[in-house]
Amino acid sequence: MRHQPAVDYGAGSAQETKTDPFSICLVHRELRLNGLGGGVSTYHKNIAEALFLRGLSPCILARKDVGDDRDCAPVVKGATVTMLENRNFRSSIAGIRSLTPSVNWLIHSIRVALHLRRLSKETGLDIVETPDNAAECLLFALVKKNVRLVIRPQYPSFMYDGIEKTRKFSPNGILFWWLERMQLLLADEIICSSRSLRDMVADGFGIARSRIRVIPLPVEIPDIGPLSELRFPHPTVLYAGKLSIHKGVRCLVDAFQEVQRGVPDVRFVFVGRGVKELAAYVSQQLPGALERDQIEIRDAVPRSELFDLYRRAQVCAFPSLVEPFGYTCAEAMAVGACVIGSKGTGHEDLVEDGESGFLVEPGNVRALAETIIRALTDEGLRLRIGQAAGHRIRTCFSADRVAAEQVKVYQSLLACRS
Repeated sequence: MRHQPAVDYGAGSAQETKTDPFSICLVHRELRLNGLGGGVSTYHKNIAEALFLRGLSPCILARKDVGDDRDCAPVVKGATVTMLENRNFRSSIAGIRSLTPSVNWLIHSIRVALHLRRLSKETGLDIVETPDNAAECLLFALVKKNVRLVIRPQYPSFMYDGIEKTRKFSPNGILFWWLERMQLLLADEIICSSRSLRDMVADGFGIARSRIRVIPLPVEIPDIGPLSELRFPHPTVLYAGKLSIHKGVRCLVDAFQEVQRGVPDVRFVFVGRGVKELAAYVSQQLPGALERDQIEIRDAVPRSELFDLYRRAQVCAFPSLVEPFGYTCAEAMAVGACVIGSKGTGHEDLVEDGESGFLVEPGNVRALAETIIRALTDEGLRLRIGQAAGHRIRTCFSADRVAAEQVKVYQSLLACRS
């Protein structure tokens, strides 16, 4: 089945580089750049820089966590970045410790609301955009005046229930589900990055699908020069991202022996945060594989190095069990890599199965192994898939195109306010 882009971009939409000015603040606790952050950090960097190129001056409000050794805020071209100090409540008393997440949410949310109110008075703030997770802007939504609130869901708190050891029915789990739902109900606009995420938000929070707009996340299109190194000397399958269960990394490990039977000299390379846990799983399932360099696990690397790794690998596999969008998959496609993603996830909006990549059922180790073998043993197929992938990302998911679509939404909200 051929999947069309989640957004129908009008002719010339990506060519408009200037926008009637308005003030926007992007809010989220995390802002770690240079490949060390998650999807929200990547999104805020990409969209802020794209908005700047359209004549806007966005601001970003994030939090400096305890133990963070940064002396200054991360630099995002064209954006003003403010990092709130972390003033988390901590207690060693067991009965009180269970209240820590709720108390810390209240402390942080009050500080966010006060900062945004002050910003609104000083600069005439027009738009506040924030993810759904942790409902950071809920208190601000209750007191805001003449400011439009846009929710860009990224990873609902219930998303990993049943996959990882989350406590869906704990008091804190129920509380945060309710807080996130309240923030969504108070939003002036809800924008999801994929149809899969839209359905997840609608079903999980009881939000009407008609209230949710689908616009993909903006993808960085790097300047592709000569490779700093040649391709890996052995047929190599690369995974990049969080090395956690919900990303399907264990399924990829489980597929190794089946792939090795079809491609004896194959190597798997994993790059991301969570090295210790994945290394323990590999040692348990495939004793000696790490020592023989059949499987390599690296810590997270700067984004410039990551783009090179995408290009050096023969195949990039992202077998997520659940995935709202899939930034690493999109970035690999952007540089012309042959990718494998998961059906029923945000990858379905990125990848046209069999044309610009491959899609397999989440958790289906045999299908994953067979698809990897097919890609590794057919160089012509890999090249064709990679070329189509790069074209698709440049055509439908570039930061400028996504920014153009989002600016239309922002402007329509401000027009209604007028």
